Amino acid sequence: MIMKKIIEIFICFFFCFSLSNCTVRKLILKKDFDGALKICDRKIMHHRNNLVLYQQRMIIHIFKKDYKSALEDANKSIVLQKKSILYLGLNKYQYANYNNRGIIYNYLGEDDLALKDFETSLKLKKKNNISAINKAVLFYCKNDVSKAIDELINAKKLRSIKKVKSDLILGFLYAKNGDCLNANNYFKMLKNKEPLVMKMLSCDFCAPVCPMFNYEELNTMMKKCKP
Repeated sequence: MIMKKIIEIFICFFFCFSLSNCTVRKLILKKDFDGALKICDRKIMHHRNNLVLYQQRMIIHIFKKDYKSALEDANKSIVLQKKSILYLGLNKYQYANYNNRGIIYNYLGEDDLALKDFETSLKLKKKNNISAINKAVLFYCKNDVSKAIDELINAKKLRSIKKVKSDLILGFLYAKNGDCLNANNYFKMLKNKEPLVMKMLSCDFCAPVCPMFNYEELNTMMKKCKP
């Protein structure tokens, strides 16, 4: 029994390490999603209980806009995480699974289920930057900009959100709401941080729930709100 647990730990860590530099990741970055999916399917056939593989395939399905298949893999990841000995009842990584499923529910138009998963993710890990942003952006997608702003401000108070990213989004939201005074206050904080802002806007893996803005639109908002 002890040996079985040791083997399980080794296999899990091996795949976590190998997938970070493997062909699948390279194909995803090249946007060859069909090629990445074939490799992932083949790996899962031989390692049906490896949750990392399901998480990888889930990302591929999201990029392919096959959200129903992505949801199946997200559900599988949650179940496997609960069974894994690495879980240890501490919910150490489960927050990410709920956050991912929340994103998928949002794409499927299931906003209430998405919100529930983001809230679950935040309960499992309070200092959770991604879920805090996704929860706020979900309200933005529902055209409730004021609620989105309130969510981000509360997240900042709880120190559950990274400062630069929250300043960027809050500035944008205030500008969208026509509040140029507050928008400028946050945009000023981004002065001399353009490389980091660009990195956040271009990162596919770090994107919020819905495509909020691009760099050109952000620039337009900043110019519009200049005193």
